[in-house]
Amino acid sequence: MDWLASSLFRLFQQAYAASMSNPVPMKIIAIMAQKGGVGKTTLTTNLAIAAAKAGYKSAILDMDDQRSAEYWAALRKRSETAKMPWPNVQGEVPSMLDRAISDIRNRGHDLLFIDTAPNAARAAKAITTAADFILIPTKPGALDIRAIEETMEIADFYGKPAAVVLNDAPTKSSLAEQAAHYIAGSHKYPLAEEILCNRVAFSKAIGSGLGVLELEPSSKAADEVRGLYDWLARKLDLKPIKTSRKAA
Repeated sequence: MDWLASSLFRLFQQAYAASMSNPVPMKIIAIMAQKGGVGKTTLTTNLAIAAAKAGYKSAILDMDDQRSAEYWAALRKRSETAKMPWPNVQGEVPSMLDRAISDIRNRGHDLLFIDTAPNAARAAKAITTAADFILIPTKPGALDIRAIEETMEIADFYGKPAAVVLNDAPTKSSLAEQAAHYIAGSHKYPLAEEILCNRVAFSKAIGSGLGVLELEPSSKAADEVRGLYDWLARKLDLKPIKTSRKAA
């Protein structure tokens, strides 16, 4: 039986060595929209928090000149509510994208969310090349939806999966439902199953360096983030958030 135990031990060592030399690759999700003011940073920070809640080492790469995600991270460092070490946030310029991604990957992160700048076509192409999935946030207004096309064309050109996320939708209006119906009916624009609405919890969270899952975990805003993250998890074969949806 000694030879059997020895053989099993060698097989275990080989499997362990293989897993260490071939780690699971980091997934990269770009939050991209050529139109400004559609809530990219709010979406990015809340999804990164959701990923951390699901057990992943998440990171945010802030490539917007306004550096809103970096400012959010600075607020987070001063918060007594933010208990999780993730996500890590760093700002970067487009010319250093590859180096930044390599550095984040080498530090053992599982998921990277890229918060992009609007109207930055050259950077958008580089980011799309690196990304595994593109999320395109839009408000439900006609002019906002019209601006989806340019970003979708970039994703299509590079053969990257992408989906539109209705964001900052009014809660007491049929506008979001109408927009969702229009987008879902277009073969050009795949639509995420969850809609994020214009809720006070999102503003309070971003101003506190938190995600709504931390600040108000039982809120409708948190419920929406759970739904969007779990939808994304199914798309990318990731772990869902174990906590069930709470809001009515």
